[in-house]
Amino acid sequence: MRFVSVRNLKPGMVVAKGLTNSSKTFMIKENIELTQQYINRLTEAGYAGLYIKDKVSEEIQIIDSIAPEIFAEGVEAVKNQDIGALVEVSKTIVSEVLYSDNICADILDLRSYDDYTYHHSVNVALYATLIGKRMNLSALDLELLCQAGICHDLGKSRVPTDIINKPDKLTDEEYEKIKEHPRLSYQILSGCYDIAAKVKQAVLYHHENEEGTGYPEGLKGDQIPLFSKILHAVDVYDALTSKRPYKEPFTPAEALQYIDGGRGILFDSRVVDVMMTVIPAYPPGIDVTLSNGEECLVIAHTRDAMRPRVRVIERMEDVNLMTDRRYKEIDIVESSLLPSNNWTEDIEQLNHEKLTALEHASEKTILVVDDSVTSLMTARSSLEDKYNLVLVKNAMHAMSYIKKNPVPDLVLMDIEMPDLDGITCMRKLRELSQTPNLPVIFCTSIVNEAIKNQCRLINAVEYITKPIRPIYLRERVAIFFGESRE
Repeated sequence: MRFVSVRNLKPGMVVAKGLTNSSKTFMIKENIELTQQYINRLTEAGYAGLYIKDKVSEEIQIIDSIAPEIFAEGVEAVKNQDIGALVEVSKTIVSEVLYSDNICADILDLRSYDDYTYHHSVNVALYATLIGKRMNLSALDLELLCQAGICHDLGKSRVPTDIINKPDKLTDEEYEKIKEHPRLSYQILSGCYDIAAKVKQAVLYHHENEEGTGYPEGLKGDQIPLFSKILHAVDVYDALTSKRPYKEPFTPAEALQYIDGGRGILFDSRVVDVMMTVIPAYPPGIDVTLSNGEECLVIAHTRDAMRPRVRVIERMEDVNLMTDRRYKEIDIVESSLLPSNNWTEDIEQLNHEKLTALEHASEKTILVVDDSVTSLMTARSSLEDKYNLVLVKNAMHAMSYIKKNPVPDLVLMDIEMPDLDGITCMRKLRELSQTPNLPVIFCTSIVNEAIKNQCRLINAVEYITKPIRPIYLRERVAIFFGESRE
């Protein structure tokens, strides 16, 4: 079977895998021949695409991590906030995962946009269980981890829906409401005596960051329970790959790059390492283009999430991108999930109407200070389609700019610069601009306790380690401006 995005579906294609909705009824059944009416219906409902049958992919079989019926039961239990049913579904999910030879989430999530809230909780539970299995957790711990995953967002039912689905930037007050949901989830579970304390604790802390910048308690490192670390990573991954009213979806590859970019800052490095072996960046059944121009079909996951096994369509040869020496310097540059090797260009296209409606005066200005041309170009390619960028190569140029121009909305500052270090430069920029709270995100290739303490003392928004991943940079800036929500 082969995945075809909804924009590329054609009448006459044959469905290889049926599609159900949250009501457990079929949107479309296996072996049905597509008509334009079916395609229009899927498009209107917001489905990403379908698995279809063709000769190139006829022997590729993609197995669900859990049966669709069990997934639907989980969605229903979350929707009804039926704690007893959630516990039973968790046991069933763990049982299926434990007795399955497939330890990877190979199948694409084809939910519709409207199903996000409930599907998200089941997805998080499933991803967390797969990671827990790879980490050799006991069967009991897997059950508790799965329960925590499926219950982690119950508190969002007590946050106004117009805030949860708001398409525009949240106000500070609205964001504080969103940040209450871990405590609200904990409160819902607190009176359930058949829910273990370990589950409640995991739910409470699933938005804590490794560097202590998360919520609700600002825990850091080993203070954060392992279950919470796992939930945090998969929660963000599933949110990034989902279409929401306020954002377009990341592809799995882009979301994993973002997670990897946040290791040691937002996410536990051990969890990220395991996650990369469990969730494929390029799921089997999707079309990809290699940097040498070859068109391929992904046929299997490998230990390297970014380098799967592929079938070169022109000569029907199977190649392992991780081990084949001929392909050592060849990468995937496009996929059928998002057909472009330039992330910012594609997001600009997806958001074309929104972006063209923005008035220049409403754009945020970001001052980027870095002596590395590569870093400046990374910032430009990542951010210039949405923000007004000012790029300067040293601290002296930055101070000159501040003296003559309006105060920027954000500074991206390199710490290691030859003329003046970024910490000192930032203090001077604040003095010159008479803006003591001028926000800064530091970029650094050196991470030690001294650097961390300096960043804290100057009240930096955060720091990003070099080399900077464009997707990670873009998302962190969007989160700062309230344009994205983890």
